[in-house]
Amino acid sequence: MKIKDFVEKLQNLPVHQKKIILFSIVVILGLIMGYFWFNSTVKRISAIGEAIKSTTLPSINFPEMPSLDLSGVTTPSNQTATNIIETTTPSNEDINK
Repeated sequence: MKIKDFVEKLQNLPVHQKKIILFSIVVILGLIMGYFWFNSTVKRISAIGEAIKSTTLPSINFPEMPSLDLSGVTTPSNQTATNIIETTTPSNEDINK
């Protein structure tokens, strides 16, 4: 019978107090659920981290790149590509200024 009396007491409260009680219950339940969500998220992220640590990636062997001979390549102004690279590439003295 105590529960029935408690429910009647809550029903007889003004609407403003009912809203305060409801909001308080929602906040408390939200904090409890947030706590459990945070703990499970931390465990899952640490499990992912452990899985990544134990994973070994295959090594990739790239073939040696051949050197390019640009002496025969010309530009529209009839300069060779090697001359353009030499004239447009700044020297160490220009970079350190």
